[in-house]
Amino acid sequence: GCGSGSMMLHAARVVGQVVGIDPSLPELILAKKAAEEAGLSNITLIQGYAQKIPYAPGSFDLNVAENVLEHVHDVDTTISECARTLRTGGWFAADSANRYNLLLPEPHVKLMWVGFLPRRWQASYCRWRRGFQNYDRSVCLPSYLTLSRPLSRYFTRGRVAFPSMDAYGYPKQLDAVFRLIERI
Repeated sequence: GCGSGSMMLHAARVVGQVVGIDPSLPELILAKKAAEEAGLSNITLIQGYAQKIPYAPGSFDLNVAENVLEHVHDVDTTISECARTLRTGGWFAADSANRYNLLLPEPHVKLMWVGFLPRRWQASYCRWRRGFQNYDRSVCLPSYLTLSRPLSRYFTRGRVAFPSMDAYGYPKQLDAVFRLIERI
């Protein structure tokens, strides 16, 4: 899910080789153009899906899924593929909006508490409130359990963590509350 490549450009400046995979050809064209304009030649772009990474086991030191997991409908297979293609001791890092976010609106449609609705109602609600078509086909916000189960299955030290609340403009004191929730 490299998209137009903003993170890849930063990574390519500090590591030897970067591979970006995305299903969207227009996004990959933008990523290629951005890499060319930045003078970076150590980026390989592939049109594909995270559920079937076209590389051998142990190919990567780091796999990143930045704002990707909410766009795949098989999180388990995606995390399995990320684990399969990592070398021993490699790292998997991901971030995703939380289905049950109490403080921030759902980032794709800017509506509060969409994740608390039953999944079968979410698309109709987003279409009614924002005119967002195909919500159920393009977005599936994961819950804590959706992420923690495959992480524990494929990684010995995997965990789901809440972000620092002051990064979103909330008081730093809320971090203590969320750290307590993480432990529970």
